[in-house]
Amino acid sequence: MNSEPYLVTIIIPVYNVSKYIARCASSLFEQTYPNIEYVFVDDCSPDDSISILMSVLGRYPKRKGRVNVVKNSTNCGIAAVRNIGVKHCHGSFLMYVDSDDWLDTDVVEKCVGKQLEEDADIIVFDRKIYKNDGVHIYRAKEVTTAQAMAEQMLARKREISIWGMLIRTSLYRDNNIACREGINMSEDYQTSPCLVYFAKNVAVLHDTYYNYENRNMTSISARFSEKNTRQELVTLDILGDFVKDKEPSIIQAYNYGRCIQLCYYRHNAAYYKVWSMWDDLNEKLKEIPASIYSQLPLPYRIGWRIKSKSMLHIYVACLKFMKKIIK
Repeated sequence: MNSEPYLVTIIIPVYNVSKYIARCASSLFEQTYPNIEYVFVDDCSPDDSISILMSVLGRYPKRKGRVNVVKNSTNCGIAAVRNIGVKHCHGSFLMYVDSDDWLDTDVVEKCVGKQLEEDADIIVFDRKIYKNDGVHIYRAKEVTTAQAMAEQMLARKREISIWGMLIRTSLYRDNNIACREGINMSEDYQTSPCLVYFAKNVAVLHDTYYNYENRNMTSISARFSEKNTRQELVTLDILGDFVKDKEPSIIQAYNYGRCIQLCYYRHNAAYYKVWSMWDDLNEKLKEIPASIYSQLPLPYRIGWRIKSKSMLHIYVACLKFMKKIIK
């Protein structure tokens, strides 16, 4: 085991996933790369997820010495859980796997091989999204430089999830990067562009997959609500603080991504008639530089010009209807 180049830590949040944890854990314990540490963070899961995990672990005795189950004393939420995972990480590199998802069994081995080949701080790899209408394959977008990738993430022009990456652990510790605890919506977006910004080199790996379960409609990310959206607005503010002293191209990318998100929230507030957010979203959109407007996709440019709540509701309903027809 010690002959492998370095230790990789996989961080897995555990909360109410008894239906999925066996599939997830098996895919992790069956990785072809031997030198792995597993940090399962039990966020006071109310079901038998942990007992199922331990039962699965019994089938993999060679992995037992590298499994750490961290038990939270109170339910902290996913942002705190991600931070706790990093705190308990001993690997030179880490990756996250949510416990309703799973990995192809060669992911870690191939990521380490690519990292050594490219001397990269971050490896981004492909993903399969399992939706109710089937499996969708998403190839990771190619990158030229780490800064270009950070700009794409800030502008929401590529995936911003923290999963689907192998990350050098020192990027967190050397740059004091952590999630804002208690802000559990878009917690990935609080950290992933920052990690990429500080990376010296980023590489892309194809044809090995992170498998994302998107058929779980009870997932926190599957619901639109004022509470969730207000947390996402805090995430935008956190990123705003990060970029304020950075290069003009980074600030420009952030402003574009912020505008895209605000337009998206405004459309959904109108569609679901969450009028308590209407004034706040309109005020935040006024802060966006006018130069950003012409760069927006046409549906958002039109929506920005609609000032009536009822008219925007009808407009967004038509957009959603047309999207279904086109599908």
